[in-house]
Amino acid sequence: MILIKKLYQTWNNNLFSGLQSSQENDSLDQLFATGYQHWFDTVRPSLLRYLAEPIPNTDLYPLLEKQVQLTDSLVNKNIWYGDIFY
Repeated sequence: MILIKKLYQTWNNNLFSGLQSSQENDSLDQLFATGYQHWFDTVRPSLLRYLAEPIPNTDLYPLLEKQVQLTDSLVNKNIWYGDIFY
């Protein structure tokens, strides 16, 4: 449960506030929106259901794997943007 809380706080961190409220449609905004929605709409609810009733669930690993890929893409794109603009 601690990990879920930390990930929740990460996605709502002030670092991302500009992306959360952005109306632009560039690739960084899209990556953030995709990762954010996947976490809040898919992964987090699945993890909370599993914690409430811990039965074997083979669906969690692919969800977590996809979340890691989305987060990795966002971080790599953010670093690239940072290199260009700073």
